[in-house]
Amino acid sequence: MFMRSSYKSKLKLCYYSARSLYSVRNPYEYLKRKIEETCADNPSLKPIAKKDVVIKENNFTWLVNVATNLKKKPVFKESDGWEGVPQKKDDPFMPPLEENLIVEHNFTRKHTLILNKFPIADKHALVITKDFESQLTPLDYEDIEACLIAMRAQDPGFIFFNCGKISGASQPHKHMQVFPQDNFTYTGGEIPLTVAMEECKKDTSKPFYFPDFDFKHEIRFFHKDIFTLIDEGNLEIATEYVLRIYQGKELITFIEMTKSLGLEKDVPFNFNLTKDYLFMVPRSKERFRDIISLNSLCFIGTFFVSDEERLQLIQEAGPLEVLKEVTFPKK
Repeated sequence: MFMRSSYKSKLKLCYYSARSLYSVRNPYEYLKRKIEETCADNPSLKPIAKKDVVIKENNFTWLVNVATNLKKKPVFKESDGWEGVPQKKDDPFMPPLEENLIVEHNFTRKHTLILNKFPIADKHALVITKDFESQLTPLDYEDIEACLIAMRAQDPGFIFFNCGKISGASQPHKHMQVFPQDNFTYTGGEIPLTVAMEECKKDTSKPFYFPDFDFKHEIRFFHKDIFTLIDEGNLEIATEYVLRIYQGKELITFIEMTKSLGLEKDVPFNFNLTKDYLFMVPRSKERFRDIISLNSLCFIGTFFVSDEERLQLIQEAGPLEVLKEVTFPKK
C-alpha cells in the first residue's frame, strides 16, 4: 500500500483512492496494469512518430529522434507569460481533463496521474498537480512522493522534470513525466547515462561529476535501496531520503551550487530521477543555437528534433558540445 509509518499518514493516504489503490494487495502492480489498460487502443493518444539515429561520442551512446510531427504538439506561448496563472482554456492540465487520458484521478492528495497525449515512449505518463502550481517551482515532499509511486509502478520507471521554459518545459502547469526504463532499447533497457558511468571510477559517497560533461551538473547516488523501502511499506522513509538529497541536506546543496555561479536562487534546472541516483543540471538557455529546444532527456542520452536539418546540427557539433552551450561552465 502507499503507506507511511504513522497512523495519521495512513488515514491521509486512504483519501487518495480508497476503493482502488488503498484496498488492493499490490497497488504498484495495480497502477502498472491500469496504465497498460489505459494505453491500449486509446484513440486520444497521438504518439510522436520518430526515426532513430544513434550517435557515439567518447563512451556515450546517444539517440537522436527525428520526430517529424513534433511541431504539432501544443506549446504554451512565451508571449502568454510563464510567471502568472494561465487561463483555464490554455492549460491542458486543468479540469475538465480528457477522460481517455486519466489513469488515476486521486493518484495522491495533490496529484492526478494521466497519460501524455503526445507520448515519446511506451506508457508515457504525467504526474500533474490538481490545482495550478508553476512549473518554475522546485519539487516538494508530495511531488517526490508521487514520483516514487509512479516510478515504482513502471517497474522500474524513469522520472524527469523540466523546471521552467528555459529547461525545455512546454507547459507552465507543474508536471513530472515518467515512463518505463525498458524504453531505452538501444542500450539494453538501461538509461544511457547509467551505462556510460559504468566505465568511470567513482566515489558514490560524494556528489559525482561525469567526466565527459564539461558543464555544471551534479549526480547523487542513493545509498539505500529505494524500491525495497517502498515494497516494505516505507514510502515515507524513501520519500524523506530522496528529498534530503534533492534539497542537499546530506551533500552539497543545489542552492550553493547556483550561488557559486552568481545565479538567482530559482535558477531553471533539469531533474532526472532513477531508482539509483538523482541528476540535476542548471540551465542558462533553452535552445542550442537558438533553434533546438533541449529538455531533461538530452542529458541522459536522448534528443528530439523536428527535422533532418536539426539532426545535422547535432551531428556536426556533437551532443556534448550541444549540451555545453545551454548550461554553465564547470568552473
